[in-house]
Amino acid sequence: MSVLPSSTPPPSTGYTPPLELLQAADDMLLGASPGELADAARGYVAHGRPTGGHSAITGAELPDFDVCRPLVRAGWLAVVRELCPPPKEPSKGTITVHVPELKVDVSDLKPELERLEGLVNQLTTAPVSMSDLCHGARALAEASTLLSTSDSDASRAVAALVQDMAKCLSAQVRELTPPQP
Repeated sequence: MSVLPSSTPPPSTGYTPPLELLQAADDMLLGASPGELADAARGYVAHGRPTGGHSAITGAELPDFDVCRPLVRAGWLAVVRELCPPPKEPSKGTITVHVPELKVDVSDLKPELERLEGLVNQLTTAPVSMSDLCHGARALAEASTLLSTSDSDASRAVAALVQDMAKCLSAQVRELTPPQP
């Protein structure tokens, strides 16, 4: 894995890396994902493009990434990890939403919520005419409009009311509709 091809002798710098650096490089490479290694290889190839695939120091042809010394490959892996850190895992059960332009004043919804609760009570207790059903349908449409413009606790309460109203209206329409022959 760390053998250089015979056509590319290592530069004679006289430098021998300490054993702990070599071991750390091996450990880093063993812990790398295939995607990280592929990105490291891409970076290595890209760094050689300006020099036509030759070393900028010695002029020697650069070896393929896979035959580079582990310390070189670990260096390119470190570059990948620095520039492209893995995404952080979101906490389970947590939803994070950033919507700075959405501002809802829940106090504006409270009178509408109370009005709709009154309508639900009317629909469930009073005798119903077709006119009442039309008023209920209108209130249902208004509630739907409110729901589409807000995402808050109040809108969830309105959503529950809309569902209740829809059920009540549906039941009352069935009662008022003559049976089909």
